[in-house]
Amino acid sequence: MILSFVLYNSAFSQNFSSFVFSFGKFNALEKDIGVLESGIELRANITDFLTLNQIIGIMTTSKMSNYFYFGLCKEIIFDSYFITPSFAIGLYTKGRGKDLGNLLEFRSQVGISYVKKKGLRVGMSFNHISNGGFADYNPGVESLSFFLILY
Repeated sequence: MILSFVLYNSAFSQNFSSFVFSFGKFNALEKDIGVLESGIELRANITDFLTLNQIIGIMTTSKMSNYFYFGLCKEIIFDSYFITPSFAIGLYTKGRGKDLGNLLEFRSQVGISYVKKKGLRVGMSFNHISNGGFADYNPGVESLSFFLILY
């Protein structure tokens, strides 16, 4: 519902010009092979060298875990390639999935993408989500995803 509001709120959506659709493996470094994730993210598309871009998104897993987040990213451009480090803070609900120890979780991510054609980039990302030690239990989780960026 919040994401719908963001999509249709003209004052907010004027700043966002990239949609990221992702699909990948949740808990990628563990032997739990059956958990997939998908997500959608909105990114500000500012080309100023010093400016950090805003992001907002939601990720869900095949075990009904959900992560709603907002944060910052920086797109570093090399010809037709982009390297995009990002950091986000968000709310995680475990559903039937992995307990991360807290409702409040932090995500750090790096992605690499390639301009396939005007208006479309493809790439992959790796991220780590954890509560940063704000809870006694902090197992963390990593994900490996493929994504499409429409801009």
